[in-house]
Amino acid sequence: MTPDITTLRVQRETKPKFEDVLPVYLDGEMKESALNFATWIHENKMPLKWAGLHNAWKAMCKGKAICYVRLYNDGWSNSEHLKNVYGKHLWVITPHLLNLNSYAETVISENMQNFIWDNVHHCMFCRTPCHGNPPGKDVMVLGKDIKSICIGRQLVWAFDPDEAGMSMLNRLLVLEQKSRS
Repeated sequence: MTPDITTLRVQRETKPKFEDVLPVYLDGEMKESALNFATWIHENKMPLKWAGLHNAWKAMCKGKAICYVRLYNDGWSNSEHLKNVYGKHLWVITPHLLNLNSYAETVISENMQNFIWDNVHHCMFCRTPCHGNPPGKDVMVLGKDIKSICIGRQLVWAFDPDEAGMSMLNRLLVLEQKSRS
């Protein structure tokens, strides 16, 4: 009997490749998009490695994570509120845009700011230390005030990205990679 590659116990033992697990969760265009992303990120010298978390992989650049890729798991629906948000999605890419300010002009000139604004991770009373009154923090992102950003998570969470979203994510990761060099 083949072990269930989707369980955390098996993932801890095998440290599976993203490409091996994603067919269990994704199909059709979403599967193709995820496979294309895995190929692209490998070709750009940021290969995905199992992150030590259930259904999570990370890519590194200059010793720091440049993005995480996660496939659906039950942890996304640990409360009714989160279930309403996360339960509808099958996968997510969270780019670590540590140097966004250094290439902000390029992001704006290439008209990518709406993608970032539309995919910010607002505080939803997740299990991070940002739950004040009000929750999260207000930040200025590419010239726009954004309210209640989760301070315990990355700024951008792109759920189930389509082709246009993948193009933006790829470009943002290239800009971030160059800024770290």
